[in-house]
Amino acid sequence: MTRQTRLNSLVLLLIAICSFNSDAVGQQITAEGNVSINGQQAPPELGPVAFVGDILIGTFLDSFASGRLTASEGALLDANFIRIGSEQSTGIFEARGIGTSVATSQGINLFSGSFSVTDGAAVSGFSLGTSNSSPFAPTINISGLGSQLTLGSVFLDRGTLNVSDTGAFSANSLNLGNNSFPANARLNLTDGAQAVVGDLDFGFDVQGRSEVSIGDDSFLSVFSNLTIDGNNTVTLEGGWLVSEQGLNINQFGELRGYGEVIGGIQLEGSPLGSHRLTVTADQTLRTSGISNFTGQITNFGTLDAGSNTIQNAFNGRYLGENSTIRAIELINDGKVNLTKGHNFVEANLDNRGDFNISGGATVIFTNDILNNGVIYTHAGSTSTLLGRLFGSGVFEGEGDVAILGEFAPGNSPGLVSFESDLAFGAGATTEIEIGGTLRSTALPQSIVGHYDAFDVGGTLTLDGELEIALVDGFEIESGQEFVIADVDGSLEGQFNGLDEGAVVGNFGGGELFISYVAGDGNDVSLFTAAAPEVLLGDTNQDGLVDFADIPTFIEILIAGEFLAAADTNQDGAVNFSDIDAFIEILIGN
Repeated sequence: MTRQTRLNSLVLLLIAICSFNSDAVGQQITAEGNVSINGQQAPPELGPVAFVGDILIGTFLDSFASGRLTASEGALLDANFIRIGSEQSTGIFEARGIGTSVATSQGINLFSGSFSVTDGAAVSGFSLGTSNSSPFAPTINISGLGSQLTLGSVFLDRGTLNVSDTGAFSANSLNLGNNSFPANARLNLTDGAQAVVGDLDFGFDVQGRSEVSIGDDSFLSVFSNLTIDGNNTVTLEGGWLVSEQGLNINQFGELRGYGEVIGGIQLEGSPLGSHRLTVTADQTLRTSGISNFTGQITNFGTLDAGSNTIQNAFNGRYLGENSTIRAIELINDGKVNLTKGHNFVEANLDNRGDFNISGGATVIFTNDILNNGVIYTHAGSTSTLLGRLFGSGVFEGEGDVAILGEFAPGNSPGLVSFESDLAFGAGATTEIEIGGTLRSTALPQSIVGHYDAFDVGGTLTLDGELEIALVDGFEIESGQEFVIADVDGSLEGQFNGLDEGAVVGNFGGGELFISYVAGDGNDVSLFTAAAPEVLLGDTNQDGLVDFADIPTFIEILIAGEFLAAADTNQDGAVNFSDIDAFIEILIGN
């Protein structure tokens, strides 16, 4: 927009305002102290409208004297450039009141002092910049319904930008800090404030700290990818952070607090860089999914990814205390530590790394668990599983493990080891797949020909249902045994409706039984009945081998039928070659 176009627009707006208020009472632009306009000392009152070149506040008459310029109550100010304060002095600029409008074509330079837009005023410009060279940290305040600061670019090397009480701020780009100085810049959004920027850039400076704070009912929307790094921090205090292309936490950066992050979060960069995501105690941080590649997630409240996934990669670390983690799936290849208090994992857990429960913590897993890593429940801590447990991972530690849902050992089939006590609840279901006569082991192996099993180093308490399935075309035969539970400690309880020696099921005409006194006397096994003993030559099946068997032996020969007792030479067939052996058995008896 050219200066002439802006001038025409302002004149038309002035005419419209004056048509409703011919007195234009209160429409004023006033100057106090060290203020110059176009190189001249500014008069105390400039009237309701001013079209000027350069405005210097606190930098003209006396390098140590401050100045103040105010546009209020519908005043219109158009300037090329506004400079506020210097290395030695401070300045104050204020635009306030509904209808008050300030525009600059070359931007605003805020060395020290304050720049305020309040009570419905609107300020626009090409850019706004601050400087680290002044000992007085500058402040920018945007406050009140309808108050708005609209800029092309903002360079906030130090100082504070406060947007509050439903005020609005927008810029094509916002730079907090830089690479040249120890940066200490801050953006505060409170009480329904709104900030929209195309690009937000933190200067990478581990000696200083720049921070964004987003309070209740306030939001910050960033159109591009947002990266928090260089010892800089974004703090959510109940507000919304919208990152259209995702949020990266990288190299000493931190996101902390509670509220909502719309857009995925990634923690990445060198594992030596301490980049963090921290959830406030007793509060909830909602997000559109997390990929933690190399950072530290600390959760003292609820981390809620909704229907999205939380991934903790090989170099990722997660710590929870009195916490809830909620997602469609939690994938862990790294290290998870849940310690102290009550913790809830409300996600399908795919664990391929280390999952540690310590400090007397109680952890309730509400969803399914695929465990092919290690779940370590330390002494004094407990793990309670409500969903389906499968996979061939191990449960280590001296703490207690309780299964209240479904238990399907291995990866069809496989072995699961529990170092200490294991208890099944009344509503639990244990699913055992039998695909052969070989007991599964903890070592990598082919699953062909094996059956499901689990080992318990402490006490095993049984309850709930037992379900058996034959897989891979396997058929049971007489005289087989399958030790499904090897117990080092004591064995208590039994499966529902299955007493010692009870029939578990009938599979292809063969019955499968259960025993709780197998192995060394306290293991659980499934077994089939022993094959009946064959008395060779007893073709009439009366338990004796005598001349009464001759007629039936002849009948079997003529009919060409097979009877094990008639196969007297034990070649697998009944024919005339069995006659001599049959005669020898008769003579021998």
